[in-house]
Amino acid sequence: METARLDSQTLSTFVSSNLHPAHSSYDGREFFGDTASEAINLMLHKSDHMEILIAILILMSSATGLGLLVEEIGIPHVVGEIGAGIILGPALLNLISYTPTLSDLASVSLFFIILLIGVEATTDVLIKHYATAIRLTLMGFVIPTVFLFAVSYFIFHIPILMCIIISIAVGVPSISIISILILKYGLLRKEGGQRILAGVVFSDILAFLALAVVNGNGSVLVLAVGLLTFLVVFLALDFLMRSHARELSSLFGSLRKTEKGEALSFGFVIIAGLVIASLLQLIGITYVLGAFFAGLLISRAIVGARLFNMLRNTFRRLNNSFFIPLFFSIAGLEVSLIGAQYVLLLIALLLVSVASVSVMGYEWARMDARGLRSRSVIALLGGRGAVGIAIGSIALSGGLINGSIYSVIVLATVCLSIILPPLLRGQRRVGYRG
Repeated sequence: METARLDSQTLSTFVSSNLHPAHSSYDGREFFGDTASEAINLMLHKSDHMEILIAILILMSSATGLGLLVEEIGIPHVVGEIGAGIILGPALLNLISYTPTLSDLASVSLFFIILLIGVEATTDVLIKHYATAIRLTLMGFVIPTVFLFAVSYFIFHIPILMCIIISIAVGVPSISIISILILKYGLLRKEGGQRILAGVVFSDILAFLALAVVNGNGSVLVLAVGLLTFLVVFLALDFLMRSHARELSSLFGSLRKTEKGEALSFGFVIIAGLVIASLLQLIGITYVLGAFFAGLLISRAIVGARLFNMLRNTFRRLNNSFFIPLFFSIAGLEVSLIGAQYVLLLIALLLVSVASVSVMGYEWARMDARGLRSRSVIALLGGRGAVGIAIGSIALSGGLINGSIYSVIVLATVCLSIILPPLLRGQRRVGYRG
């Protein structure tokens, strides 16, 4: 690929030879004010002339900068990263368009994000707090989702399949955001924080299972049998690995001491995730669920504490520095301006979400939130992020929802992340940065 030098003569030639009548209404000087900036804007506006590396550079720079900015004022970084995509995309400046190449990059990014979510979750927390986690799943996810469905279907008369998608995507708490908040404020040391983490994991698993059924290409019976078979095999494999945890830990420990041991271990985890994701994709279930369960199989007891920390920290660095800002900024590119009816739908979903999460979170806090205030529980349950956006993205690519419904899902994620998580400001941070 040749590198072009953008001097003033080259830019003038580019403008005179590439301006097309179809773009006559587009005036780059509205934003930039000179010929050179107009030419650069046109390069980004026309997909035929836009290099993918330039698009990634602009998306990453904007997403990282806005993410850090909003995080400094107590708002999850996902808000700034999505906002960068919305600003750069067709909804506002229309500088970068959503292309098949960016779609593929978003899918790869989502795989690594969900794989890390599974690694962060671990089955240890689920087993220890399963009873309170099930109650939290019911009160913090299922009941709010039912209310969201009722509003979407009975008041706005949205088709039932779209209602299911939008209610799950908006109603599901995201472990990608909540785990960061729990670690940042030192809540994992408290039993209430562990219970919330377990409940959110159960909620995300249920959301992914529901998506798998709704998004399946075959009959519901075939998908149900496939899911049940997969869960049985997964639980049996997890039990078998834990039964031989000492031997496996010793094996991974010996492997880590070799020259390329850490690289091989890292590659093994990625390959395992791809294998499980591919198997699920073949039977008509989204690959996201496979990545999540593959991450769940990785635990300290199996691979050893040192190797586990290395794997988790490596995945964190890759995700926090590249995959997360790239995925959310690309997700923002698909957001479009919505009509008055969808604005009303968005407002209604926000009101129902805030009200239901507040009431259910307060009730759960009275029963099970040991060591946590009800305000902190409500703030954590309001965390929205990768899971909801992933459900919306998969449903959009599968033709289950339209662009306006997807935009409502993304905007609801942004608004809820602004409204509820900042309630944690009264908690003391302990130095963890997400």
